[in-house]
Amino acid sequence: MTLLVSEKVRKESYSPFKLIQEEKIVDFLFHTKGQSIVIVNNHDFLTSIFALPSEKFYRKQNDVRKRITIVLITDPPVPSLFLLEALFKEVIVIPRDTSLPVNQIQEIIRSKNAENYVIGGKIDKRTHTVILVRGDLSKLAAPFSTFRPSGINVKPDFTKFSIEDSGQTLKFGDYEASVDAVLYEFDPPYRSEKRAELAEKDESFGACLRRLRVLKGLKQNDFPDLDEREVRRIECGEVAPRKSTVEKLARKLGVSVEEIRSY
Repeated sequence: MTLLVSEKVRKESYSPFKLIQEEKIVDFLFHTKGQSIVIVNNHDFLTSIFALPSEKFYRKQNDVRKRITIVLITDPPVPSLFLLEALFKEVIVIPRDTSLPVNQIQEIIRSKNAENYVIGGKIDKRTHTVILVRGDLSKLAAPFSTFRPSGINVKPDFTKFSIEDSGQTLKFGDYEASVDAVLYEFDPPYRSEKRAELAEKDESFGACLRRLRVLKGLKQNDFPDLDEREVRRIECGEVAPRKSTVEKLARKLGVSVEEIRSY
């Protein structure tokens, strides 16, 4: 049985996971000082917990709940799951066959952008939904209809769900879907972040103009010789500006015409 433990050492950072022997897990649960994550690949560890004198254990539960998240990777249904959820801060249950390997889960949880990866998931056939567990241990649900047949008409087989590429690809039989695409569709903050990144990388004249204008603290209506709508359309790439328009923009921005494209 694997019992891997990581404690939060800074606001958004966890220490490297370390292996704890089964017989020592109870001591850890009672004496850890900070926020912690325990990865368990077998729910037999519950025997160790529930073997304690119940009065001693339950008196500690309020303290334990505030600090410890259990990530339980298991095959059969978890006995006493409702009780576990009452005792700990959070309990994440991931079916073994739809989970990443434990070593990859460790790496993702401790990574800078853990929320951009998927460490496990589950198919809910009753509601036709895929539930994904992200690296920051948040969950996201996507309906089956999200996964449309590919261009070569490969259809998803939801009876064969797995996670590949270290949490970046979802597989449904021969069908593959990018985790990025799912997050982009169903996670508004992620979508905003990606749009900002694309805008930052855009080297078109309009994108360069927009970055320079923001840098100078100007609004689209701060160009007295130009209509605000025209500036907006240039920045959006809807029209190509005339030479005279570019010269007016450059004068207000305090740069040469050639310099605009350098931003």
